[in-house]
Amino acid sequence: MGYKAYFVDMDGVIWVGSKIIEEAVRAVNILHEREKIVIFLTNNSTRSRTSYVKALSDAGIKWASERHVVSSSYATALYLKKLYGGGKAYVVGESGLMEELISQGFEIAEPEDCWDKVDFVVVGMDRKFDYEKLWNAMTAVRNGAVYIATNMDPTFPSERGLAPGAGAIVAAISTGAGKSPDIVVGKPSRIMFDIAVEIAGTSNALVIGDRLDTDIVGAKSAGLDSLLVLTGVTKPDDLKKSDVKPNYVLNSLIDILNII
Repeated sequence: MGYKAYFVDMDGVIWVGSKIIEEAVRAVNILHEREKIVIFLTNNSTRSRTSYVKALSDAGIKWASERHVVSSSYATALYLKKLYGGGKAYVVGESGLMEELISQGFEIAEPEDCWDKVDFVVVGMDRKFDYEKLWNAMTAVRNGAVYIATNMDPTFPSERGLAPGAGAIVAAISTGAGKSPDIVVGKPSRIMFDIAVEIAGTSNALVIGDRLDTDIVGAKSAGLDSLLVLTGVTKPDDLKKSDVKPNYVLNSLIDILNII
């Protein structure tokens, strides 16, 4: 493994819910000590980069800064800024997504705006998603708003097992709106990987994640090697049944130190 950079997922790799995977923390700290570039790449849109930096520090990764984090919320705001420059967005999502959109100059729409005119409907993970938000979002899309999904993950790992992800919310809005998202930013879209490559300054990178359908498929679409760690969503039986195969598979991320 002669990689200069490592693109590391967080949910299912660094932690599962509030439970920290200590061996993974130790592994990324050692990679950093060996002067490898480590970028944390996550589809979870609920937090801003500032919030993720604090969470990583609390987990024991003290050196991480905002430039080490590419979340789907940040990638969405950055990509929309590049494409459209700005505008008014109705957000189905949590504070982290709104913070990143505001930081890129977007105006956050009020619910009543959806019945008139908004430029974008941006959908991420929202643990307070309800009927009113569904109605507002589908109405804005039907009225012509550009429809953006931060990611399409149907589930995400928690201490209680798999919980509904942003993809489940997107599915509900798509059903009501009568159309799929115009843009999907998160993994497996290569948009996030391209941003990570630009930040790292190299494409000589290994993608590390716990999902075949996002991390591993996305890495392949971006022309990057991948490592599946079996601490999150994907289990050994899932891997056996899948046609998608990573370059490497580890039970624990700490084992990466034996092969780099």
